[in-house]
Amino acid sequence: MKKFYFSAAAALMALSVPSAQAQEIEILPMPQREVQYATVQQAPSAAPTATAAAKAGTAPASIVGKKFVTFYDGFTYYGEAAGWFSVEAAGDSVNLVNIADGYSLKGKYDATTGQITIPTGVVVGKTTAGVEIVAHNLLASTGYGQYNDTPVVGTFSGDKVTFTDGFYATAGKSAYVRMQNIKGIEANGSLKTTQLVYATLAPDKAYEYPLYITKVSDNKIQVQGLANWLYGHNYKVPFTITESTNQAKVLSTDSIDWYKSGNDVRAVFMRYRKDDAVNTVYTNPVFTIAAGDTSTITSEKIIFEGYQKAGSTGWSGWILRPFEISMYFNIYKTPAASAEVGDLKFSFDKVTNTATVIGCKVGTTAAIIPETVEYEGETYTVTGIGEKAFYNMKTITQVSIPATIKSIANQAFLNATAIQEVKIADMKAWCAIPIPNYNASPIYYAHYNSDKTKWGKVYFNNKLVTTDLEVPEGITSIVRSFAGFKTLVNVTLPSTLKNLGDQAFYNCYDIKTMVIPEGTETLGSAFYNCSGLTEIAVPASISAIGNSAFSGCKALTKVTLNEGLKSIDNSAFYNCLGLEELVLPSTVTTLGSTPFGLCRNIKKFTSRAVTPPTVGAEKIFKDFSATATLYVPSEEAKTAYSEATGWKEFVTIMVDATGIDGISADDAQQVRYFNLQGMEIAAPVKGQLVIKMTGNKSEKLIAR
Repeated sequence: MKKFYFSAAAALMALSVPSAQAQEIEILPMPQREVQYATVQQAPSAAPTATAAAKAGTAPASIVGKKFVTFYDGFTYYGEAAGWFSVEAAGDSVNLVNIADGYSLKGKYDATTGQITIPTGVVVGKTTAGVEIVAHNLLASTGYGQYNDTPVVGTFSGDKVTFTDGFYATAGKSAYVRMQNIKGIEANGSLKTTQLVYATLAPDKAYEYPLYITKVSDNKIQVQGLANWLYGHNYKVPFTITESTNQAKVLSTDSIDWYKSGNDVRAVFMRYRKDDAVNTVYTNPVFTIAAGDTSTITSEKIIFEGYQKAGSTGWSGWILRPFEISMYFNIYKTPAASAEVGDLKFSFDKVTNTATVIGCKVGTTAAIIPETVEYEGETYTVTGIGEKAFYNMKTITQVSIPATIKSIANQAFLNATAIQEVKIADMKAWCAIPIPNYNASPIYYAHYNSDKTKWGKVYFNNKLVTTDLEVPEGITSIVRSFAGFKTLVNVTLPSTLKNLGDQAFYNCYDIKTMVIPEGTETLGSAFYNCSGLTEIAVPASISAIGNSAFSGCKALTKVTLNEGLKSIDNSAFYNCLGLEELVLPSTVTTLGSTPFGLCRNIKKFTSRAVTPPTVGAEKIFKDFSATATLYVPSEEAKTAYSEATGWKEFVTIMVDATGIDGISADDAQQVRYFNLQGMEIAAPVKGQLVIKMTGNKSEKLIAR
């Protein structure tokens, strides 16, 4: 199988973050990107049809020798992928080297129209088993759902290239390439680096890749094309530049982009190794700038880039050799690709024809973000809100966010405390945005004032939402989507929910109860500081309660934890003063260092696990171990708990073998079972929280 490599990646790593700036890391096996492999999903078209003629553009005098950065939708990337190709002459053909996700394709080029016609149905390589890999035309006319062997037409116009269709490559019943919506722009920079030898971290093979670099503001550039850092994703790396010191930084507050694993989305950041200690990295890496007619940004240190794991202080990511980014322009003199249009200021990405809101005029009262914006004769789709775009804009009273917005950067609405109206066009699109912190949400600042009479109004899908919120079916993830929405009292979550992520309902202190749907898989700090929450049940589908999940829920008196739960992380129930009793299911194996901090009113603490769960600190139960009774399932378990770290701090340990070992029907009356959504079920499964109806009597039970 043909392979192509991470440009700078050397080793996947996990790291745990101590309180100091230094961060400890553990190197894991090095990832090696190979050509894509998947069962063929697309179907061959019934009858190949002629490819429509490509729109002619202004052809460059010659394309041979040029390099392009490409952007496209691929196999399993989160969002847009990035790649590159170079143009070489091959006899009477032009060879697009590396164009098809690592494979090269030849075509005939017409300099008068700027069009290149690329035959398909051609062999581009072989698998390790010797099976030929054949490239096809992935038809745009079928929504990229079918392929055939008609030619693909590309059009070079100025510094851009577009393709009428996509590329698809198969080997037997397997697919090795899938590229659709392909567009490219001529590179205006390059990356030089070396791969690392995993075992020794010594430099190995040298590489050079083309880049596309834009100046998005007077002191910030954005680098695209560092595609091989993380499985080909189109990472947009922001460098803050300082001319007086000839330095550039990737700030610890600037996310490089986003990484998605399942339904969990994590912000990705950059760190660096300060010295030769393999297991230590630090924040805010600094780079040296040399500027003239061309410019370079040079790293003197080994770089780490990665993301923090859900519900954990640990990180995962990659280490990168010191590298050099070359730019074919003067980094200081080149004007930023941004402009004011109406009251708002935008930066423009001419590769993707997208725009990001980066600011507004002084005195602006209405931040009405449009779906599209016109600039220099081009139409750009507005897809982002930049870092601190509306920072300290205390004149803004109205905010309108269209469904086209895909990203909101750090602190986008920080201190915009006068907001009185927020209109969000589409709730599903809103929940899909990976909001990095509550300071990036206008909803939070609509309810910022301590005086309830001054809270603003929030609209979703043109409907005013006050106390009752119904999150629609189809939404799978909620991360800070409703943080600070203080008027909420009743919330209905969809059955499709998988990830109830960090600060989903942060500071929503009037919510009393909420049903987390069965099937939800991850739980982060969703209910942080929901101080009015009185009752919650964590379904069996959730195996870990994340960091600070219920921290500050002072009114919480009833918590139901189901069999299947394995771990409870740091500060999960911190300062839950209303808790007097808590039962850990038998499946719990791990507790963090402070999951029950300040829960000093707990009187009865039950652990149904025969083996004491491991704990993150000796004094984990210090706030109630002297006053509460610990109940365990057997005499043998009592001995084990009395000797185990953390658990032995309990003054009183008693045996309580009661529990639901099974649910049987009452001979005299009909017995029926219902799940928490009120649906009748034939028979409960082990660990499921159910409602048992015996005649007119109902009781809530955990099936064991």
